[in-house]
Amino acid sequence: KKRQADTAEKRRQSRPRQQTFAGSSRSWIPRSSASSTWSGSSGAPVAARLLGAVCFLLPLVAAIPYGVQLFAHSPLLREVLLKPLMPLIRVFHTSRFANLLSIVGIYGLVARNPSMHPFTRAVGFQASTLMMMQFPANFLLQFFAPTPGPIANLARGSIFVYFLYCVFLGVLGSLTGEPRSLPGIGSGAGGGPSYLRRGGGGGMSFRGGFRGGGGG
Repeated sequence: KKRQADTAEKRRQSRPRQQTFAGSSRSWIPRSSASSTWSGSSGAPVAARLLGAVCFLLPLVAAIPYGVQLFAHSPLLREVLLKPLMPLIRVFHTSRFANLLSIVGIYGLVARNPSMHPFTRAVGFQASTLMMMQFPANFLLQFFAPTPGPIANLARGSIFVYFLYCVFLGVLGSLTGEPRSLPGIGSGAGGGPSYLRRGGGGGMSFRGGFRGGGGG
């Protein structure tokens, strides 16, 4: 009888462990399925992605003067890029303070706006930093001023291609819901917040203390 009692006691002690293991395995299965579901879909709502793509419009307009020679030799580039943006280009480049106001506007109204979606804020950091890349670019162009025309034009054209490539990556990342790391910029200005997708929790986080739900 004592041996049977000991056996029964051991069985009772082993049951909670089995239930705990079963519970942990059950909780692990949804996390795995949620991870696969999350990795195959974008966590940012459509409105946040579209607004993020719009943020890169101003860096593109600001960089248009760097591509003057490219536009002069490429009718296709004029028709596809220059002609549709011409009204905005005229308004933007008529003011000396348009560049500075654009940087402050994107940074303050988008990147640092807590009411914005975390995805849009992260993209806003990238766009505002890309706008500020004009300052080192203009500084470098001063060294090419005394050089022959073809070399100076090559330098300006290279800067325009860089801006165009960054805008392309930024818009593509915004529309797909997966922000891309821009060359020379990364995730944004000054180590600012960046949008992270997490497979385990079905949501996303925003470096800097913010957290958002998967559906926006």
